[in-house]
Amino acid sequence: DVELPGVTKDAVSITFENSYLNLQAERKVPELGDHKTLHNSFRYGLFKQRISVGENYDPDTIQASLVDGVLSVRLNKKPQVQPKKIEIL
Repeated sequence: DVELPGVTKDAVSITFENSYLNLQAERKVPELGDHKTLHNSFRYGLFKQRISVGENYDPDTIQASLVDGVLSVRLNKKPQVQPKKIEIL
């Protein structure tokens, strides 16, 4: 899970390439019009993270959700190939 408060799902990009999960999100500075902010503790700009997940995950089953500022990404492992018993005729 990644905390991304104030980021919409349209500002998030997730890709899976060569056993890496690539996350990218951007939080833009809000337009305040005539208002002036004295202090703001939010960080704005581009966020990138690259996570090595190995080759044991099926990219076709990756699911992501963004709820209440928390991005969750779920990966399913590939089924392991089991030895096949060959019957002798």
